[in-house]
Amino acid sequence: MKNTVIEKLDILEESGKITHEQRLQLEEKWQKRKENSSAVSSMEETATETHNTNEIDIDENQDVIPVGSQKELVCKSIDEDIEIIGDPQLKNIELKKGRDLVDIVCSEQRISIKSKNDVAQRSFFVGRKKRRIQLLVPSVLAITLKSVSGDLQLHNLQQSVVAKSVSGDIQANELHGLVELETISGDIEINSTTHLCKAFTKSGDIEISNSAIQGPIKCFSGDIGIVNATISDAEIGTFSGDVALKKVSPQGTIYLKTYSGDLHAHLLTNGGTIATKDTNKSRKFIDYMGQEQTFTDQPVSFGNGADVELLIKTKSGDENIKLEENLSNV
Repeated sequence: MKNTVIEKLDILEESGKITHEQRLQLEEKWQKRKENSSAVSSMEETATETHNTNEIDIDENQDVIPVGSQKELVCKSIDEDIEIIGDPQLKNIELKKGRDLVDIVCSEQRISIKSKNDVAQRSFFVGRKKRRIQLLVPSVLAITLKSVSGDLQLHNLQQSVVAKSVSGDIQANELHGLVELETISGDIEINSTTHLCKAFTKSGDIEISNSAIQGPIKCFSGDIGIVNATISDAEIGTFSGDVALKKVSPQGTIYLKTYSGDLHAHLLTNGGTIATKDTNKSRKFIDYMGQEQTFTDQPVSFGNGADVELLIKTKSGDENIKLEENLSNV
């Protein structure tokens, strides 16, 4: 997992990638953004408290939160790491770590947990170790997580999950509702997720295993690696990183692209078509018989010609596309 924002600035300055003056400017901009965000958040909270008489504050010493009719848990943090572990036997939310770091408010629809304002303001530039919030929750709760620099970890959840961070990493394991994950400069690791609708990072890497992908998987300067997965009607792409797919079963329309990186795709399918995208340059793929075949912008049929439409776009990187018959579906 990556370090805090301040630690990252330290590393950039020490490596000579930014000057000390640039580092101070970045810190100042970040501080102003945080203060503006806190002011807006405070105004929103005041308005909400004024108009929503059903909200109830939880005692700051209470580390077990009863879950009644609420269907959603919302967590917002500044620099704290958050780990959420689902348990199908639980009826309450249990705060195992970090109770002193957060305020908790319950309404009829949701339970909200967020960083205390005073703690968040003191923590940003003090350079100490990151703090951790750990929660055990009923698996049936929908989860929404938002963080600035904290890492997010989610395990064993049955309902929808939305997790967003600016510079934190995201780890997801055993998620079985609709899942959307997004971070700007963090890495994303996903395992055993059955309805992955979106994964996006700008400068981090994305690693996915044993999952069902049903939406875009994108990054800008990072690599994408997918192993033992199914992909349905999705775009898998990066600009300057590599794309590597191993034992992946595609269905529908699959768009694989990288600009300056390499593309390695080992695909299990009973047939479809393959064509280049936005270029007339001929490409090569390895067919079921292990023979090298040429394809261009005109679709070339293989196998039953029906299950998948593969669109391939690469610019300056190498390609290695191997098709293997998916005997498990025969």
